[in-house]
Amino acid sequence: MEKKKNGSFDLTKRKTASIKGGAKRSDKKKNSRFWYWFWMSVLTVFLIGFICSIIIVGAFALYVANYIDAEIDIDFLSTNQAQTTKLYYMDYSTDPSGVPVEIEDQRLYGSENRTWVNISDIPLMTQEAFTSIEDHRFRTHGGVDWFRTATATFGYLTGLSGYGGSTITQQLVKNLTDDTEVTPQRKIKEILCALNIESKKSKDEILEMYLNTVYLSQGYYGIQTAARGYFDKDVSELNLAESATLAAILKSPTKYDPILNYENNKKRRGDVLFRMWELGKISEEEMIEYADMDLEIQRKQVTSQGTNSWFTDTVIDDVIEDIMDRFGYSYLAASQYLYTQGLSIYTTMDPEIQNILEEVYTNEENFPKEQSIVKPDSAMVVLNPQNGDIVGIVGGRGEKTGDRIFNCATMAKRSPGSSIKPITVYGPGIESGVITYGTVLDDSPFKFYKNGSYWPSNYPNVFYGLTTVADGLQRSANTIAIKVLDRVGTQNSYNFAKYKAGLEYLTDEYILADGTVKSDVDYAPLGLGATTVGVTVEQMASAYTMFANNGIYSKSRTYTKILDKNGDILISNDVDSNIVLSEETASIMTKMMQNVVNYGTATAVSLRYSMDVAGKTGTADSDTDRWFVGYTPYYVGAIWFGYRENKTLSNYSYSPHLKLWDLAMTKIHQKYIDAAKSGGEPLKKFELAPGVVTATYCKDSGKLLCEACSHDPRGSRAQTGYFTASTVPTETCDCHVLVNYDTTVGGVACSTCPSTTKVALIREESRNFPVQLPIVDAQYVYRQLPKFAVPSMSSTVPYFQSILEDGVYVGTSQVANPYNRFCYQHYTHGASLGNLVDTTYVPDPTPSSDTPQSSDTPQSSDTPQSSDTPQSSGYIIIDDNPGGHNPRKGLWDR
Repeated sequence: MEKKKNGSFDLTKRKTASIKGGAKRSDKKKNSRFWYWFWMSVLTVFLIGFICSIIIVGAFALYVANYIDAEIDIDFLSTNQAQTTKLYYMDYSTDPSGVPVEIEDQRLYGSENRTWVNISDIPLMTQEAFTSIEDHRFRTHGGVDWFRTATATFGYLTGLSGYGGSTITQQLVKNLTDDTEVTPQRKIKEILCALNIESKKSKDEILEMYLNTVYLSQGYYGIQTAARGYFDKDVSELNLAESATLAAILKSPTKYDPILNYENNKKRRGDVLFRMWELGKISEEEMIEYADMDLEIQRKQVTSQGTNSWFTDTVIDDVIEDIMDRFGYSYLAASQYLYTQGLSIYTTMDPEIQNILEEVYTNEENFPKEQSIVKPDSAMVVLNPQNGDIVGIVGGRGEKTGDRIFNCATMAKRSPGSSIKPITVYGPGIESGVITYGTVLDDSPFKFYKNGSYWPSNYPNVFYGLTTVADGLQRSANTIAIKVLDRVGTQNSYNFAKYKAGLEYLTDEYILADGTVKSDVDYAPLGLGATTVGVTVEQMASAYTMFANNGIYSKSRTYTKILDKNGDILISNDVDSNIVLSEETASIMTKMMQNVVNYGTATAVSLRYSMDVAGKTGTADSDTDRWFVGYTPYYVGAIWFGYRENKTLSNYSYSPHLKLWDLAMTKIHQKYIDAAKSGGEPLKKFELAPGVVTATYCKDSGKLLCEACSHDPRGSRAQTGYFTASTVPTETCDCHVLVNYDTTVGGVACSTCPSTTKVALIREESRNFPVQLPIVDAQYVYRQLPKFAVPSMSSTVPYFQSILEDGVYVGTSQVANPYNRFCYQHYTHGASLGNLVDTTYVPDPTPSSDTPQSSDTPQSSDTPQSSDTPQSSGYIIIDDNPGGHNPRKGLWDR
């Protein structure tokens, strides 16, 4: 310290120094505190980040362990392990449990089209063309190109692009699994599977599998198939331009298809060659030469040696689909597995039935003569209704020309026409109790439009009037089907057909290219078979099993089990059956469909003379498709006939499909018929279910006959039907009304007619149509005249025409002198009309209080049955005719 001259300290300097020193100490303290908190913050953030990373990594690891299976079986793709797959059928002639017999001429060898090619047979420049454009670091990375993956991930997170960045190994994973969903989960699984594959397989093995599984447009899978298809040469013979052409397809198979979009492909081929030059794989001269080279490309059919039967083709399709579902393989991988793994497939085929079908369908004499080059096609499925086993199938007419070709029995989705009615209308209607065998409805249109049109119409375009449900199905009356459907409810019908009867292509929403929305939850699709997408022959055969097998639906199947090469069960294809109808409903429906064959639209089936046959015909709108689904106590047979391109069949005056069905099914059942005739086992018959009873009723009311019913001028109105104990008719007919009828000149009598008799007309007062319609029973209709009303004084109209308002019509029988005309010849002014109706025989329409009124008791035709039922008139009037279609145009049926 400094001192003053007198020896004392200089207090001023000391104070100043003290202040300066304190400031320095304070700054140091502040600095130290700053850095302390700074590093503490950094450490905290680091620790939080570290802990979060551990949590995230742990959660990710847990997620991967629990939800992502990185294992993928690729060993079966090696051709060195290829083994023959064999098909068997069961022979029950010597052993009731069945003895497996190999179908030796239907063995499956190698890959699907024998297109697999070893990597050593693929030219190096061809390999380089694919790796250069798709994954130029393929030989150096471990299955994942992390730089490309990071770039693609950034693009995905920022919305700048999709994932991309897949290596050839990752693309192989997608080819094997067919999983192309754009999600982080899928990408993670793809990466892990790729790493897993790289740890087990060499680069050459991976590239070989990749080049043999890539899709190269035009239905070509694998480089060998594409080389044959586009250039008609082996892959080993490809030049550089052809190799680059194939590699160019990969980015977008349709856009760069060398046939559909040659110029696009050529431009992309230049990109492939430029990339190869950049990587030093080819010279600049080669790049220029092969980029400009013009190639002649024309699609060629690539087929395997030999021809499978229609049944074998169907089995192959079913097995591939089940392998895909069971193991998560792509279509191509499942195909390769089927053809190379030495499987043993136990089919449901009956070789005798299969041979019969093929004989019938290859004999052109069984088809109608056709002058044009394009001929109508046909397909048929026969199955066992007890278990859904398909015992025979043909997918087209004539000799089968190749393997895995279009199968009209399983692939064609066609409008079923009226053959759908038992499934969507009558079966659910009887099951739900809204109709019975004898329920009466008015055969007249369901909808009228203010422009004068109506819907639906029948074929021929005439209406019969009061009709029982059984007769409506027998005649295939569209109007009756629609009115029954209205009682069932369209949603109930749709749910039953799709989810219980197996018509899986029915859709509740289908958006067309122009934005129009169509739905099968509607009257025309469900009531008339005008479906949006269609149904297959196989599906229709399966659906009818519920009628042939006591209400039990059985999904069709072509095989029972698959054994692997070691003899262990790979897939067990058990019977898939469910009770969808009561035994009583199925029995009643069978009786109704026997009427179709014996008296209705399927009388061309001659097998009915030898054994019990039931079924339903169907004809699509504009007569483009004709169907028959029929069954016996032994088998169900479904057949379709038509042109593939929806050409009308109206030039055929007879029913070719019924002829084909009858020929095939008669041959199939001949052994049973012959055995019964020679004293062997009697023929099986359709047996009534224990709960079904018969009853006789009036066919105009559906109720028990009364005295007036016997006076109907058309003769007996008695009809016998089939009911359950709770639905058998209990009420007496109130439809027939006795009136006095003049016997000299005819007509409803007045008091001055010299000679009269008692006749019964039918009470039907709900017909007040906006247009006149041809209705067969219109001339027998009764309508109460108000007191003091004067009948119509014309012999050409009903007696009650005088009380109808202008513009109101009740139908006409189109005869010159309708039966219900008034006898105006004997009428004199002031004559009494009191005896127009003999009220002695007019029953009280109101049931007595002690009459049982079960909810299952059949109601009169004009009684609403559900909230969906229209007015008691049985029809509705709509303001306009949407869509511009002609509502008179109904679905034909013959």
